Amino acid sequence: MPDKKLQILAVDDNKDNLTTLRAVLADALPEAELLTAMSGAECLELVKAKEPDLIFLDIIMPGMDGFSVCSKLKGNSRLRNIPVVFLTALRTSKEDRIRALETGAEGFLSKPVDAVELTAQVRAMAKIRYANNYEKSRKEQLELLVAERTVSLKKELAERRAAQEKLKKNEANLNEAQKIANLGNWEYEIGSGRLEWSDEVYRIFGREKRQGPAKRDELRKFLSPQDDRVLSELASNVLRTGKGCEGEVLLNLHGGKSKVLRVIISPEKDGAENVIALKGIVQDVTRSKEFEKFILQTKKMEAIGSLTGGIAHDFNNLLAVIIGYSDVALKFTSKGSAIGESVTEIKKSAEKAAALTSQLLAFSRKQPISRAVMSLNASITDLNKILGRIIGEDIDLKLVLEPNLKNVFADRGQIDQIIINLVTNSHGAMPNGGKLTIKTENVKLEQNACVKIPEARPGDFVCVTVKDTGVGMNKEVLDHLFEPYFTTKPLGKGTGLGLSVIYGIVKQLEGWINIYSAAGKGTEFKVFLPSVALERELDLKSEKFKGEFEIGNGQTILIAEDEKVIRDMVCRQLEEKMYTVFCAKDGQEALKIFKKQEGKIDLLFTDSVMPGLKGMQLAKKLKAINPSIKVIISSGYLDDKSSVEEAEKEGYVFLPKPYEIREMFAKVSSLINGKGGQEKQSGEKR
Repeated sequence: MPDKKLQILAVDDNKDNLTTLRAVLADALPEAELLTAMSGAECLELVKAKEPDLIFLDIIMPGMDGFSVCSKLKGNSRLRNIPVVFLTALRTSKEDRIRALETGAEGFLSKPVDAVELTAQVRAMAKIRYANNYEKSRKEQLELLVAERTVSLKKELAERRAAQEKLKKNEANLNEAQKIANLGNWEYEIGSGRLEWSDEVYRIFGREKRQGPAKRDELRKFLSPQDDRVLSELASNVLRTGKGCEGEVLLNLHGGKSKVLRVIISPEKDGAENVIALKGIVQDVTRSKEFEKFILQTKKMEAIGSLTGGIAHDFNNLLAVIIGYSDVALKFTSKGSAIGESVTEIKKSAEKAAALTSQLLAFSRKQPISRAVMSLNASITDLNKILGRIIGEDIDLKLVLEPNLKNVFADRGQIDQIIINLVTNSHGAMPNGGKLTIKTENVKLEQNACVKIPEARPGDFVCVTVKDTGVGMNKEVLDHLFEPYFTTKPLGKGTGLGLSVIYGIVKQLEGWINIYSAAGKGTEFKVFLPSVALERELDLKSEKFKGEFEIGNGQTILIAEDEKVIRDMVCRQLEEKMYTVFCAKDGQEALKIFKKQEGKIDLLFTDSVMPGLKGMQLAKKLKAINPSIKVIISSGYLDDKSSVEEAEKEGYVFLPKPYEIREMFAKVSSLINGKGGQEKQSGEKR
């Protein structure tokens, strides 16, 4: 029995019966506390509040009899463990006792109550109550433990699932990273000979996973004898030294394709430091190798371009003198004379040399991009000899040029690059020779025709077709044709940039490219460029000198030119045209002359590249002193050294070398007499 004071509830509608029971319990069980209720409803309320250890319940009561009260108590999960003993003054029948037990009562006593029997019944019921409470406590503790464990298990399960999801995500990220890096991992057990690959290794080798990793003998089919030895030596070094190593091999796949593989091998050892397995990575580094070669090639081309630009500067200075003095000589020879014709031929040859210089710089991308109205036929015709050298004698080149071909608004250098790259591509597709046709035509597209042609739109266009009888391309190649670095050529035979560059240029020119090709049936490239409308053609044609200029009237011109022969020629010619001319051998001397003349100079005619003070720097200094001074910038450089865009942005006139004397007179006359102001060069600069 617990030390807690025993609490008994007696329920009876007769107050005297409760008084008698209190007296009996006080004598027999003085340690007990008696609670009383005179109705079933009062009993239920009191039990909920107190939860006594034992209930003595009368059967016959108004409103709710004892059986009903007992049923309600036993129907309550919290109260059902309280022992109930029926206590009645009536003569009880067997049926009443059975009903009492069926309602859940633990005992039955008749009035008048025997004190000894009552005491025994109370003590027995107290033990039952204690046992019930103990069982209830254990059950509650067990339920609490189960609940806590359930929460813990749910948390552990959630954490495990989260960890599994994170692991799965990490594995997916790792696989994606390996795929992006073209890198896979592998493992080889020496004892069992078991070899395992990651998914990316299968992709690198072009092998289905269901086929399993290739055996050593199979791999040898993809390696040259030299690369097979390299791989064997790498593995032998790891086994011999117990240290990791790496190297590169060339993998030759089907269809003539090849890949450069970086292989890293590391040892796995047992407790005795014996190598029991080899593991490592294999990475397809073909593109990075190609990119390294491309960077080297780019640097090489930049160096060649810089060298070409320097040569062009000196060459153009010489041509400027030849053309300039040819113009001077022609003034003193009669038309049709032998000397006059000879000088004319000298001038024509110099002009052709200037055109050749321009083509070389356009090809190496070392001249400013200038869009102007131009003829594709003229560009293709001028390139004819260069194209012949590209394709060789085993390819028959045929030009089919539309006589009345419309012009386009484009950059000559970019157009040359499109033609050269397409011809080079066709040349590579005909290793055994063949036929190559370049065709030009005017095309007018209606709306219904554009539906069938991707990127097409209605309007008037000029179409250039480059058609070959080469090996052709399948759909897979066509789908990736314009992607940078994509190439079907063997390793080291191409960067995969030629066609992507063409695509970019054509898009800039608001055109598009259609390709028709099939394996073994040749390839046809069709480049569509917008043709120039007649009214726009007249507006945008480059302003060549038309033969009209005014003689000077003493206006002052400051010449800054470091090439003496050019400086002397220009000064002499301008003085003959009645201008007041000051000549300086460089920018510093020109600045001194300008200050000596107190800034009273009408026009600065300066070379762009001079030692010390450059042409643009000189112009800005003079402009700061005399804002009204007009400026002509001239240069034999056609690359970024000429500062063409900067000059035109400042509103200066740019005159490229070599130039005709009369063209120079026209520029000077236009500026001096204010008939054009500081006009910008015609055409669009980018």
